[in-house]
Amino acid sequence: DTGEIIGYFYEGAKPTVVWTDEKFARFQKAIDAALPGRYNRISPAKEGQRMLVSSRSDRHPGTLYWFDPKTNSMERIYEAMPWIKEDQMAEVKPVEYKARDGLRIRGYLTLPKGRDARNLPLIINPHGGPWARDTWGYDPDVQFLANRGYAVLQMDYRISTGYGRKHFEAGFKQLGLKMQDDKVDGLNWLVSQGIVDPKRVCIYGGSYGGYAVLIGLARDPDLFRCGINLVGVSDW
Repeated sequence: DTGEIIGYFYEGAKPTVVWTDEKFARFQKAIDAALPGRYNRISPAKEGQRMLVSSRSDRHPGTLYWFDPKTNSMERIYEAMPWIKEDQMAEVKPVEYKARDGLRIRGYLTLPKGRDARNLPLIINPHGGPWARDTWGYDPDVQFLANRGYAVLQMDYRISTGYGRKHFEAGFKQLGLKMQDDKVDGLNWLVSQGIVDPKRVCIYGGSYGGYAVLIGLARDPDLFRCGINLVGVSDW
């Protein structure tokens, strides 16, 4: 209402909120204490009015609450996918590794719950765009695959957005070249850690991710047992 900046949100390894307004910082602290381990985002309202809170995590699709600043209390009003049991879902961990030319690649690794992180089958799951990025949160595809015993690697290869200009421009004219190397280097990194069985690796993606599947099967056929192209670009 006043036109002043009271806070901001940004995507790091996990989504983060920073309040420059002390009042909202107190609200955030109280909500985070009530809903630990989640990304809790407040939609500010006029002074004294109830506010919507969106609460979600890598293992929880999301719940909406009313937050009453007068009583410091919350009321649940909507839950997405209430059949999903949070304690049965797999943790999505931010990871990073170096590409063969030294560029730092960040992303997310999901391991099947209750399994030793040794010699697992792997699904490489590059995001579409390619001018986009993966983020920490609930992904039904990833959770389904992890539930079936697969490790899943989502990497923000060069040209992915949100990592600065150098990372973005490193992908110029690198379709099927260094952009593809970033995916193979992620596979090799997991193999070197002993987490993944190199004989049981597949690649799955949509749009640009589907292109990455096709070029991966054509360029590096010995690396992949299978590829799943979802609405992929076949001729760039």
